[in-house]
Amino acid sequence: MSGNVHAFVFMKPLAASKTRLAGVLDDARRESFAAALLDATLSAIRSAQGLADRSVVGGDETVRRMTKAAGVSWLGEPGDGLNQSVAVSLAQPGGGYFLYLPADLPLLTADDIAALVAEAAPGRMVLAPDRRGRGTNALVLPAGCGFVPALGLDSYERHVAEASRLGLEVRRVETPGLGLDVDEPADLEALLSLAPRWRDVIGGSPVAQGLVE
Repeated sequence: MSGNVHAFVFMKPLAASKTRLAGVLDDARRESFAAALLDATLSAIRSAQGLADRSVVGGDETVRRMTKAAGVSWLGEPGDGLNQSVAVSLAQPGGGYFLYLPADLPLLTADDIAALVAEAAPGRMVLAPDRRGRGTNALVLPAGCGFVPALGLDSYERHVAEASRLGLEVRRVETPGLGLDVDEPADLEALLSLAPRWRDVIGGSPVAQGLVE
């Protein structure tokens, strides 16, 4: 790795987060879970070595307060939706490397981030797929390279194609902490199997009780 890595974590307002879990978590538990996911992400990026700076992008007043309390910069969402916000953030001057992270990787550690940072290099895109190999859970690439993000369902192959368009080598990084994002009830079950401590966050919902017993 050469140059500086600028880490950006992208967040929705808590009330708009984890909406695909609405069938197993009531609104209050869903917002509490989203906040806990953000807190875990803040802990990981604060501890990670090799980052020039750290920012959370988007969210609401609670997100802003949590971010500031953690000693991390907070930025209002600069675009209309995730992909535009990522594109705007990536295009900011300053050089070095851009690290994209979502705020829903409950098992993320500083070592996972270090694994991404270690692979950053000129002419290279570093991609971390989700556990199904279809989504994109993290990426690192040279800032200002003209990358057009296509985050969302089945984004991994679209990002590989975008790397080819830009003439960038693709380096794939896979760790348990980078692979598990929580969007659907099946992801929540997988999390509880791997890390039972998360039961305390979601166990208060009667609908979710079956997932934690």
